[in-house]
Amino acid sequence: MKIIKTLAILISLTLACSWMPLDFLTELENRYQLFKDKYPYTRIYLSFNQPTYTAGDSIFFSVHYVHENHQHVKGTHLININLISNEGQTVQRIRFKVVDGQGNNQLVIPTNLKPGMYRIVAFTDWMRNFGSDAFYQADIPIVSKFQVTTASSMEPAIEFFAEGGHLIESISNNVLVVGSPNKKLAIRDNLNNTSDTVILNNAGTGILSIRPEAGKRYTATSLLDNTNFPLPEVESDGIGLRIEAGTIWKANLSTNLNSKWIGKTLYVILLAEGNILFKRELILNGPVSIELPISINSRVHQLFIVDSKAKELAQRVFIPDLSNRVSVKFRLQEKSSQRENFTFAFGVEDESGKLLESNLSLTVFQEGLFKTTQDSMAYTLADLPSVARWATKFYKSYRPNLNDYLISEKWTRIDWESLGSDKAPAFNFPFNNQFKIKGSVLSKSDGKPAPDSTQVIAYLQKNAMGYEGYTKNGSFEIPLIFDFWGEDVVFFTLRRNAKCVDAQYSISIAEDTVDLKTSWNSKEMEEEDPYAAFALKRNIISKSFNFFAQDKTASVNSKSPNAVLEEEFQGADYVSNVGDYVVFPTMEDFLKEVVSFAQVRKKGADVSVRLYYRYEKSVTFYKQDPIYIIDGVMTSSTAKFLSIKPEDLLSIKIIYNPNKLSQLGSLGKYGIIFIESKKGNLFNKVNDNLFPVVGLSRSVWRPGRESIKTDSKAGIPDLRSTLYWNPELKI
Repeated sequence: MKIIKTLAILISLTLACSWMPLDFLTELENRYQLFKDKYPYTRIYLSFNQPTYTAGDSIFFSVHYVHENHQHVKGTHLININLISNEGQTVQRIRFKVVDGQGNNQLVIPTNLKPGMYRIVAFTDWMRNFGSDAFYQADIPIVSKFQVTTASSMEPAIEFFAEGGHLIESISNNVLVVGSPNKKLAIRDNLNNTSDTVILNNAGTGILSIRPEAGKRYTATSLLDNTNFPLPEVESDGIGLRIEAGTIWKANLSTNLNSKWIGKTLYVILLAEGNILFKRELILNGPVSIELPISINSRVHQLFIVDSKAKELAQRVFIPDLSNRVSVKFRLQEKSSQRENFTFAFGVEDESGKLLESNLSLTVFQEGLFKTTQDSMAYTLADLPSVARWATKFYKSYRPNLNDYLISEKWTRIDWESLGSDKAPAFNFPFNNQFKIKGSVLSKSDGKPAPDSTQVIAYLQKNAMGYEGYTKNGSFEIPLIFDFWGEDVVFFTLRRNAKCVDAQYSISIAEDTVDLKTSWNSKEMEEEDPYAAFALKRNIISKSFNFFAQDKTASVNSKSPNAVLEEEFQGADYVSNVGDYVVFPTMEDFLKEVVSFAQVRKKGADVSVRLYYRYEKSVTFYKQDPIYIIDGVMTSSTAKFLSIKPEDLLSIKIIYNPNKLSQLGSLGKYGIIFIESKKGNLFNKVNDNLFPVVGLSRSVWRPGRESIKTDSKAGIPDLRSTLYWNPELKI
């Protein structure tokens, strides 16, 4: 009995322990780990073959797609690259695949692009869930004759950022001021009393300390022109947060004496590279100073103060270690002659001089051609684009000011309150993304969405691939499961109850736009750009040599614009050469008198075309109009087909064999008519339901190909600004 009683007590104790809730921070950390595993935050790093380009150049780059801990993302993922002008327009875009987080590719700059400062933006669809600030962004100068720079035509606005995110009354607050260099400001309350002054440095930043009084509003007045700028609104209650730098980093928390947070439990969470470095529960009865453990292997740290419901009360982004713990060491050949092979060795070392295994890109370019080089801080701050731009411009001269400037940043990747309530994020984009065409189908008469399950048929004309999808609430998504490369034109047609309804509904395609929520001004300077001068001479020399090297005996091989699609369907079943017949006034007359296997039908004002197929003992008439391919371009419009003048045509070809048509699925269900004109330009009149689409970009660099160069013929100079480019080097 005693043994049984003891066992019963142990069982009841075990049950009681199993039902005891975890402490708040442990539970929050567990939820954070689950969230991070399910919704990982990823980032992209690009490395370019040279710092400056000109119109017509190719921008070669390597890609690393990694998690927060810098481990490569496994699997195959689709990367989008956009080249954006200062007006916010995407002037060039490509998409390509990376495998296990690594890859390389190139983007060709349009030859008609005007000079200026452009922005390269790289992202996956998954990264869209976190907003454009999560995208990789880098400014690229594209020059024509003169150097270019980002500049503002007007004086920058004065901005204020309270450390911790809130300006709290009755306590001392640090406030970052960002504006024009050397601007002097006086801080005044609404009674015009001056409490402080601040002078911005040459980087346009300054820190002021302010203790706001209850019920007062504050403005900053320029002592040059008396312009007023309002400070952030003063909050009557909240948590003040200040980071104290030094050998030991500290977080100083405070609140006013009447705060509702006095005596309440608060929680401190410190993140670095997605890992929780430190968590602590505290009760705030007055100012508190907390020593922060720092990760020496991480750059960006994020500190959060939350309440018992995980609601964020304050936060601060900072970088405790600004030193470079890893360096690249070169050992160069002492002497070399022009055009002689040049050898060198290099390695990546840590602070102790130990060589590290590394995966990197290596570029060798002519130093005299470029005034700027890529800054290492741009990589460190890749997921804080606005700070990266500031660091690229000012970091070397104002290194200690970087952490002050980070007061302006807010880490929005984690919503602790949603995490605490176990609320799933409203993410719209999948992790293993697939290229999809998205659009909508609306009535041409009243603008209402098409009925659900309206069939949308898409066909990539150059790549001869067809896909099908269906509408829901007027929208559709069609995954393009097979890879295709380069630019193409997709043709859409709609089916409802097996009938073509293109005449009743209009199709629109969702544009793949990128909103950076920022703009910039770009201008040419008076100083000539050395790379622009080199590129101009290089292009003239290249054109000259290539002109005289051309094979003048080469003949132009004319090919039917319909040839690719005809070959895809194994040739036409019926061919009519229009020139062999007397010219008929209308296409309707020509079909009736000459073309076999096609009939024109009229019912009131409606005119239709029907193809038919003759079996050995029977004839089958197709129930709907065929698809027309006019000079290589598809359309479902019988009216446009019948409006063509026979005198403009070379031939009409028909595919009516069911076995051939089955290759096209629903699209070719009712037959195909090919029309080839004498001038090959009738497609200009066929523009309904045709949309350009960008496929994948192939990398022209392959392992073992050590440099970027064209396969020039003997005697043609090989003039290169980038002498060596290896985007996937392992050491």
